[in-house]
Amino acid sequence: MKKILSLLLIVTLISTYSCKKDEKENPGGGGEEGPQKVECMVTKTEYTDPNDANENETSTYTNDDVKGLIKSYNRSLIGSSGPLDYTYSYIYEDEAKGLIDRIEILNGSDLLAKIEYTNVDDKISKRELVVQTTTGGWYSPNAWTVSYTYGSNGKVEQMRIEDNDLWGDPSPVPTDETAVLTFTGDNNTNTKWYDTSDIGGTVKEEYTYQFDTKQRVFSNVKSLEYPNNSVNNITQLVNEKYGATPTTVTKVYTITYNSKDLPIKKDVADDRGTALYTLQYTYSNCGN
Repeated sequence: MKKILSLLLIVTLISTYSCKKDEKENPGGGGEEGPQKVECMVTKTEYTDPNDANENETSTYTNDDVKGLIKSYNRSLIGSSGPLDYTYSYIYEDEAKGLIDRIEILNGSDLLAKIEYTNVDDKISKRELVVQTTTGGWYSPNAWTVSYTYGSNGKVEQMRIEDNDLWGDPSPVPTDETAVLTFTGDNNTNTKWYDTSDIGGTVKEEYTYQFDTKQRVFSNVKSLEYPNNSVNNITQLVNEKYGATPTTVTKVYTITYNSKDLPIKKDVADDRGTALYTLQYTYSNCGN
């Protein structure tokens, strides 16, 4: 799979993060005590790589915890060439539904890039990364475009990435790849990647996931940054790479939960027990 990670983008993780956020109704408020706040909104995530401290990073979130929305977050990276700080500012098309119009990426007061959203029938149909040139204009074509196709069950059945490799070598090599997703219940348990021109033909990479029954980290956040492709947490990921020399890589997630059944720590290792990275989460209005 052509990786769409760049120096400016998460992930991870958001991977992470993967990261795809559920849409939930905002608890009602009012009365003498004031508006009721949404429980357990993330205020900080910390990524630690035991093998390379230059990969470590921390994200600190500014939220509207009455509406259940992320307003912005600051991403601080150590980096091999020195510390880097970026702010991701959220501009909404419809706050009541958590639909995002764009996310602006800034270094200090300098706007570097933006992710523009196209929403159809209250679902994300497209996300496009647009990067600013050194002269203040915008690169054309976009750095990448991610398009989503939904099935009759309302889940994403295909995800297409057109990557123009604007942060690649001096001679960019654009790619066009499509993922085909399979669900078990509400969780995406299998993903196969193809060249878009060869869907159903040669599998480039395949990911198989196992899940727990607990809540995901961002389950109480209304902001719809990615289509919601899972409601629980990954406990194991098996990456079977197809090619001249097929390999299988397994990642095992050991998760520590709080009293609300939300993760506060994820330790990720390979199948030999070698630590790969750790993710830690801090919440507001979440009790113990």
